Amino acid sequence: MQIFMFPTTRGLGTIPGVAAGALLTAKIPTNGKKYGFFLLGKTAAGVALTAAQLNADIGDIVVRVKGEAKIEASCTELLMIQKYLGDANVAGNISGIVPIFLTPRDLATYQERRALAWGTADIDSITIEIKIVGVAQLASLELFEYASDEQEVLGTHLTIRRFPHSFASTGVQEISDLVSNVPDMAYRTIFLQKNTADITNVSCKVNNALVYDQVPEALNNVLNEDGNRKAQSGYYAIDFSRIRDLAGMLPMKGITDFRVTPTWATNAPASYNIIGIIYKGLK
Repeated sequence: MQIFMFPTTRGLGTIPGVAAGALLTAKIPTNGKKYGFFLLGKTAAGVALTAAQLNADIGDIVVRVKGEAKIEASCTELLMIQKYLGDANVAGNISGIVPIFLTPRDLATYQERRALAWGTADIDSITIEIKIVGVAQLASLELFEYASDEQEVLGTHLTIRRFPHSFASTGVQEISDLVSNVPDMAYRTIFLQKNTADITNVSCKVNNALVYDQVPEALNNVLNEDGNRKAQSGYYAIDFSRIRDLAGMLPMKGITDFRVTPTWATNAPASYNIIGIIYKGLK
């Protein structure tokens, strides 16, 4: 049997049961190192869906490792993250494809990306759940993985978490309930979903030290673009990784007071999501 120490693309088959309101579940092989998972959505005629059509028909996507949610995001959020990291160079979204990258594409070297791929030597189950909200265009869904044959434990790895919040007015909101004080965890990027609101500025404080100090959105976008990111409509990105290096993270070890403070303008955001791209398993 041929052993590949670099990632190759592998088809895992068509996921059955596509129907409005269905929750699809598929098992992912627990061998090798996982660099990413990809869904391919097609119409009944076999035509790849556009990003807008994917967003209309596919809802939340959850990837679980040994039952624990490691990736939890909507189709819309996953496509937004792809564009955030890709639009500065090429068109971010490709028709038909919902990407779940486990190794950030912006890291400078393959060695850095390899360090974050999910090892499976200590994993006995990986599953993916996909909520189908409609079938206006979606008729079939295929699953692919990008994986090598390397045998390593999970180790340091990337996760995506969603934190629902709400704010019923404009003005300053202090968010103090995001996950913190976890020894093996660090934030890479935090996205604030704006809905119909605007954000005047954002502050971020760890144990009384400011790492973001009333940063206006325009300035934040310029700094992120300097790191080869592209601002996405409807989101404010607090990005600790724009240096494009594995050191680009905000560790939560010993952080007992973590606060994110946006100033909302124009409209209240009402119910919105905070999406965190998070490293786990840090030594």
